[in-house]
Amino acid sequence: MKHFFLFFLFGFSMALPKLPLSFSLTKEELLGKISVQNHPNFVRFVSGEKILYLRKEAYEALSLMREAAHRDGLSLSVISAFRSFEDQKHIWESKWRRLASFYPNPHTRCRTILRYSSAPGTSRHHWGTDVDLVSVDPAFFQTKKGKKILAWLETHAPHYGFERPYTHLSNRRGGYEEEPWHWSYRPLATNFLALYLTTVSLTDITGFEGAETLKEIDLWEYITGIAPSLLP
Repeated sequence: MKHFFLFFLFGFSMALPKLPLSFSLTKEELLGKISVQNHPNFVRFVSGEKILYLRKEAYEALSLMREAAHRDGLSLSVISAFRSFEDQKHIWESKWRRLASFYPNPHTRCRTILRYSSAPGTSRHHWGTDVDLVSVDPAFFQTKKGKKILAWLETHAPHYGFERPYTHLSNRRGGYEEEPWHWSYRPLATNFLALYLTTVSLTDITGFEGAETLKEIDLWEYITGIAPSLLP
């Protein structure tokens, strides 16, 4: 296991939450098939009008990062955090049905949805380590405000353990389109991905519309198509 120690912020050292010396996740946890409302390793918090959940270590690091951004005059609202299998299923099936008339070919429809949305059971949001910040509209990050926020995150987020998995496609091995809003808490997520790759098989990715078609697509391209620094 990798161990993560101190990050140096603003001229003095601050310890991020420590990774447990040993941990294990069940297959159900890796697939998002859990209830987090009373889960001992998750924290409930409010962002705007949304009630969200994250793993404790990720939440504590995120809180420090948001406080630092606030001191610099920026607001890092959390759009999405933990998503269950059922949450992801709702997102996926909504797009599956809405796009049916535009993409009657199931394979093409799957590929279209996979540009920005994970299949249920394959989302990093299932682990409670990843967040979507500020806006999920790519155009926002082309505005003056969006560019300022992204520049701040790219400079400061790694100090708090957060990195962007979906950078420009030229910097990784394929997968989803670039997502400036998606940030992953590396101290946990990298280890969880290692567990996922050794625990979950594509036969586990089932139980939703389009699942049969996905068997014809290399989903590992999407699961491992992330920034190299976040690979196990």
